[in-house]
Amino acid sequence: MRDRGMLSRRLERVRGVRAGSAAAGTLADAFLEMGEAVARRARALSGVERAWSVVVPAAVGGRAVLRSFDRGVVMAEVGDAPSRFVLDRWLKAGGEAALRAADTRVKKVKVVLRGRGGGDGGAGKGGAG
Repeated sequence: MRDRGMLSRRLERVRGVRAGSAAAGTLADAFLEMGEAVARRARALSGVERAWSVVVPAAVGGRAVLRSFDRGVVMAEVGDAPSRFVLDRWLKAGGEAALRAADTRVKKVKVVLRGRGGGDGGAGKGGAG
């Protein structure tokens, strides 16, 4: 008789897990959290994009794509080294200060080459000499 009671408890435990669909709820929650995080980042980046389009000259800004804005750091991606050089020179010549004045959340602009990601291997304002 004791085995039957133990089997009943195990069966109820399994039924509870299946009926509660805890895994589906957890997955849905994860997707909601990711969606909210993406929306927050999009809102933050859109404000910086407005300042970028106003402050940065088209000849300079047209060479870059804004990839992210996190903790005051704008990540601008360029396709080649000459574009990086042009953007870097503009930033050092007062462009970064003008961008900070246009959007007070901006602390720094990090320029990266396309395909190099966000690591320091091809990044940084001062990397172009």
